[in-house]
Amino acid sequence: MVCDGLIYYRQGGTAGYWNVAAKTPAFTFSYTDSAQRANPFSEGLCSFAVEDGGVGYLDKMGELAIPDLFDWAGPVLEGKALVILGGRPYQLTLKT
Repeated sequence: MVCDGLIYYRQGGTAGYWNVAAKTPAFTFSYTDSAQRANPFSEGLCSFAVEDGGVGYLDKMGELAIPDLFDWAGPVLEGKALVILGGRPYQLTLKT
């Protein structure tokens, strides 16, 4: 599924996002690196989980946009995202 011009892929011990228009990897990571599971992009961010279970957001360059502080993090929709921290839901409002 292509979201924000990027598609998630896994190959061997590497995963990452492929830039569909440029036909090149946008960024990659190994399964043993911090990003263990990443979700589709939405409004320029994707939520990702790390080995210790924390969830945060990456930008389209693969840089940490929001630290992995959450128990769970949903997609960004209209500048807002639902996150769970300490078992409680919160609405995260992002600057645009």
